[in-house]
Amino acid sequence: MFGSLLRHTTASRASRSILGFINNRYYGSNVKLNDGRIMSFDTHLRPLDIANSISKSLAKQSMVSRINNKQLQSMKTVVNQDDYSIEFLNFEDQDARKCFWINSSVILGQAVTQYFAAVRPDVKVTIVNHGSLVDETKADSINQGSFYVDIHFSDSQMTLKEEDIRAIYKIMQTNVKSKDPIENQSMSLQEAQQLFPSSMIQSFANNVPVTNYKGFYSITKAPSVDMSGSFSFELIKNSSVVGQEPFSLLQRIVGISFPDAKQLAQWQEVQKAAALKDHRVIGKNQELFFFHPFSPGSCFFLPHGTRIYNKLLDFLRREYKKRGYEEVITPNIYNQKLWETSGHWNNYEENMFSFNCDDTKYSLKPMNCPGHCLIFAHKNRSYKELPLRIADFGALHRNESHGSLTGLTRVRRFQQDDAHIFCTHDMIKDEIRGCLDFMQFVYRIFNFSFHLELSTRPQKFLGEKAVWDKAEAALGEVLTEFCGDKWKINPEDGAFYGPKIDIHLRDANGKSHQCATIQLDFQLPIRFSLEYQTDSLENPFDRPVMIHRALFGSVERMMAILMEHTAGKWPFWLSPRQCLIIPVTDKFTAEASLIQQSIASKGYHVDIDANNSKTMGKKVREGLIQRYNYILVIGQEEVDTKILNVKRRDSPDSDSKLSLDQLLLEFQENNDKFLPISIDEPAISNSVKILVLNNPREYDPEDSDASDYEYYQDDKEELKEDFNIKCLPQSLTQLNFNDGNSNGSIKYLLFGIESEKLSENFFNIPESPIFFKKKKLQRFNFE
Repeated sequence: MFGSLLRHTTASRASRSILGFINNRYYGSNVKLNDGRIMSFDTHLRPLDIANSISKSLAKQSMVSRINNKQLQSMKTVVNQDDYSIEFLNFEDQDARKCFWINSSVILGQAVTQYFAAVRPDVKVTIVNHGSLVDETKADSINQGSFYVDIHFSDSQMTLKEEDIRAIYKIMQTNVKSKDPIENQSMSLQEAQQLFPSSMIQSFANNVPVTNYKGFYSITKAPSVDMSGSFSFELIKNSSVVGQEPFSLLQRIVGISFPDAKQLAQWQEVQKAAALKDHRVIGKNQELFFFHPFSPGSCFFLPHGTRIYNKLLDFLRREYKKRGYEEVITPNIYNQKLWETSGHWNNYEENMFSFNCDDTKYSLKPMNCPGHCLIFAHKNRSYKELPLRIADFGALHRNESHGSLTGLTRVRRFQQDDAHIFCTHDMIKDEIRGCLDFMQFVYRIFNFSFHLELSTRPQKFLGEKAVWDKAEAALGEVLTEFCGDKWKINPEDGAFYGPKIDIHLRDANGKSHQCATIQLDFQLPIRFSLEYQTDSLENPFDRPVMIHRALFGSVERMMAILMEHTAGKWPFWLSPRQCLIIPVTDKFTAEASLIQQSIASKGYHVDIDANNSKTMGKKVREGLIQRYNYILVIGQEEVDTKILNVKRRDSPDSDSKLSLDQLLLEFQENNDKFLPISIDEPAISNSVKILVLNNPREYDPEDSDASDYEYYQDDKEELKEDFNIKCLPQSLTQLNFNDGNSNGSIKYLLFGIESEKLSENFFNIPESPIFFKKKKLQRFNFE
């Protein structure tokens, strides 16, 4: 709301500036407001003075200022510049929230030291870390940030107890009421050495920026914020975390804070609702998975959880066949030399599980890419084999710290939908297009929205700058083709081995997650000396480019996201509990078993509850709680009439009477609403089916007839000539052609797979009795 309020060039004294403005007389240089007004200010003003001259409410709501579009500054610190632009940031701004939470962590750190100085003066307490816990991918959501302190006790047996947390909370409440300011200052290195362990200030050469709050000193991490107004907070959890020597074992306290009590109350309501959707709660209630201390961070998937897990893998495997991927199985254990070759040993060894065998060191693989390089290198390769797309669902192990393990979202043993594409430089754009199309297709199935970022060359990178520039330009061009201007650049955030596309999906709860990744890699092919034979006599061999690609990220993490995204109400095609049969009494158990066999023979998950210790009403209630999509009650009437009493999860108050055949037809329709159409023809068939909308920009899905589209089935080469198509990619989903009209791109369907290249609206195509008997296409929106 207050972004870019002022553009300031030179300035005056506060009193003169404000007085001059009131009398319509201007001193010093002009300052242009975003509404077009011009104001004049002198030099050496605080942002607070400027904000007050505009609006008291602006000054009250502004937490920090942003100078020259990048430098964050306290509202009470004089701007010592002649020319600058200024923005006033309130709590709605991501940077302001982060500053607010960092200042909150200072208040918490002071309370911790004050409390333990009183109750345990014999123990040395060190605040090793403090700050905000704001995931940059989620920072746009107020409900997804927090603040923390990491505490080291000289007594290694000490841990935080509930009574400690309550006492620290009360001290914070008391201290905030005193309205003492948080002040940033500069301290000489010699002075800082008296206050801080050497490991905390070793990066400073001369002066050390420190923050002082009521005699508690910490390393400055943000501009100071005036916390003397309404400051509402809650301490939400504490845990043990692993630090670095000499502070290897730390106790962490995490809190949340807001500028007013109303926002805190709203946050608390959000947390209550979120707790009901927590995947750990859903997983327990639906008996999907559990963890055991004998194997921390490694999940036990129970039968119903395994059903979901396998369906997700089967879903991807079907797509792999259509999109030209070859699945491989690779070893779990590799010699240390492999990791030295790949570079992971120097950079990732501490995150790997390693052991000795036959006087040789081995490690469980934490990623698949080095193994896939060995697959490429195991025989001579030709340009005719490229692109080579390799997919792998092998188990990976990463030595995550015990304190960081969190349900399915942070584990030690997991599987990725990992794939690597080896291609030529000229193929990069087409392969990235295919990856983006694949990602969009998958996320549309789950009704996720997403946004895209291009992470460019970091300061420390390997390879030639010209190669990086060309690759970044190619990725940017593909992103623009894919989603117009709905992507942004993440400068200097690429991996050291190549630029990458970061995809952030948003679930039904507004949470943002980074799951999919598309990364270019110029370095692993060099490290493994990968090459292929070209069709050139001058340069008979060349090095491939490697593309790392994952859509789910880890299957475990995607399952957790889907549990919370659906609140445990699984869509029928993915549901582990599609149907529950309840016989009214023992007399009808045999009939229920016959119905179960008939339904199960069609591939559906169906269970029987024949427990006579429960009433029928209780069985139905439990079935609804366990989120069965359908519940069938079998009694005498159902046996006599062969008509089933059907209860649906999503409309539990309205029962239906259906024959078994009618029920199976409904099951099939529900499956096909979400599952992509099963395609019998091979992806590289000579016969291609295309449905073309004659006027896609004016197409109305609610009011259409046969004149709105044309259907073609012909030889591939004939269609290429008819529609001026340059090439047909393997996936047959990235076709783009021009019909000579002003529309430009056409929306089309191939084999029933929807793709679209319109630059504007995305819309649904209704089911057609001819072409869409089994699938209802869904709307998909970019953020």
